Amino acid sequence: MKLTKYEKETVILFNDAEETAEVYTCNNALIRRLDVFSQNNVLVNLIKEDEFSKTYNLPKKWVKVQKPRFYTEETRQKMKDNAKAVLHKR
Repeated sequence: MKLTKYEKETVILFNDAEETAEVYTCNNALIRRLDVFSQNNVLVNLIKEDEFSKTYNLPKKWVKVQKPRFYTEETRQKMKDNAKAVLHKR
């Protein structure tokens, strides 16, 4: 059995009293990322897993919500030119 994209949800739970957040996810990319974090950092712990999902405990400070950056076309072109210059130096 395979989950649909609609069923592949991520739920982040935290409250003001605790310093950690609990992340339940079925998103494979996020699971891979959190697995690497849990192997390399003692602050991220795998709590439970099943066939489709994993649940992690991590510092609440790691959870961020921010608006996306919007660049003008001029700024995009400057960033593109800078990236090309760095690549050509190598």
